Amino acid sequence: MYVTKTYRSKGVGQKLFRTLKKFVREKAEYLTLSTATKKYQRVLHFYIEELGMTFWYARLFKKIHQ
Repeated sequence: MYVTKTYRSKGVGQKLFRTLKKFVREKAEYLTLSTATKKYQRVLHFYIEELGMTFWYARLFKKIHQ
């Protein structure tokens, strides 16, 4: 699933996550999620503090050539 820019910060992603969590509660042990942003503080706040997820993996980048 992907929340377009128009609908971000309006609770759409949170509603999708909570609905999916209820739907798979008896069928799955984990939910995993991938996100791409340069604003990692917002991501950590939203997914860990608001949705109660656990940090498990990071992929970091450094541009070598300007």
